[in-house]
Amino acid sequence: MKEFVEFLNSKNFHFKKLNQLHPRDFGSRKKLTIYEGTDLKSAYWIVFLNDSKSRFIQKNALEMIELSNQIISQKGHNFKEKVFFHSSPICSKAKATLEVLKWRVINDFM
Repeated sequence: MKEFVEFLNSKNFHFKKLNQLHPRDFGSRKKLTIYEGTDLKSAYWIVFLNDSKSRFIQKNALEMIELSNQIISQKGHNFKEKVFFHSSPICSKAKATLEVLKWRVINDFM
């Protein structure tokens, strides 16, 4: 966790509080790492990490959006910022889908 926080600080993402969420708590079997946090201005953030070698396709993006909607409904609040870090190649349609929904897609994960 410490390495991840240092990584976020190097990308100029600073948080007061950062908690890890487990996908299985929301009925998902995806191998995503999920964090929810509060930045210095008290805005809520959700951060998804995908550290795989296979290509991230549009089907994966739609499943991730559905998972984030489940988290939003269970937590009872909307996230102001949504960030997706990935280390694998990403399909252009998946990236476009996420960017239309105001996600930040960053291809520089550790």
